[in-house]
Amino acid sequence: MKPNLSLNTQPELVYLPGFQWEVGPLTEFDPHALLREINDDVSKAIGQALDFANTGSIGELTQPLQNSFMYVGTTLSSFGKDLELDEAKVYTRALQKAALCYLDGLSNTSMWVSHHPNFLAAAYSKDSPGDLEAMVRYDIRRPQLEGYDVTPALVREVTPTLLYVTKQLLGAAVEAE
Repeated sequence: MKPNLSLNTQPELVYLPGFQWEVGPLTEFDPHALLREINDDVSKAIGQALDFANTGSIGELTQPLQNSFMYVGTTLSSFGKDLELDEAKVYTRALQKAALCYLDGLSNTSMWVSHHPNFLAAAYSKDSPGDLEAMVRYDIRRPQLEGYDVTPALVREVTPTLLYVTKQLLGAAVEAE
């Protein structure tokens, strides 16, 4: 399938205030490598939420944040660290919080609904300790929205519901605590 490139392929800044304080033990990981995996997982969840909006079905449910869990597990294992159950729970909650923080940051960009975020880079902010800055490019239109005129008004209208469904797919129960 040939990608549908948008007219605007300029990178966009995704600002994640307080990221370092939210993600606890994940601060020991390179933010670029961590967010690269989280980006793929969040993008998949957004696609499933759009499928739900279009068809009433989200398709096959898989483990949320599967790429992110694999990255963390593989990295820790490479250092000879095996997680006990309680530690695994802590990392799970931290990954969920990181994904939700990233989703909130994405939702403040112009094309988060209509296009896949192509992750480019991430680093902790030089100007604001604890904040993370990421760059994404939206260059591939989501197939769920082919044939739709995705206007700023439409994005504003669907954002609350789309965020809610996507957060549920990512395991948003951590927000209630």
